[in-house]
Amino acid sequence: MATSPGAIGSRSIVSPSPTLRSIVKRCLEFPIERPAYSELERWQAAIDARPAFAVAIGAKPSVLTPAA
Repeated sequence: MATSPGAIGSRSIVSPSPTLRSIVKRCLEFPIERPAYSELERWQAAIDARPAFAVAIGAKPSVLTPAA
């Protein structure tokens, strides 16, 4: 992850699925003691900054679909 935003280890991925991104977010927010994962936390911060991710996790309403 240190070399590019879409790399995990030596394998490069185009874009992790929204499901994987939301699972990583939830796991990083668990109130448990764990070692620091600075590169994973940096990656998650970059994902959190994306407006589409906020819509995907329900933190922000979509402008494309009317609210029910």
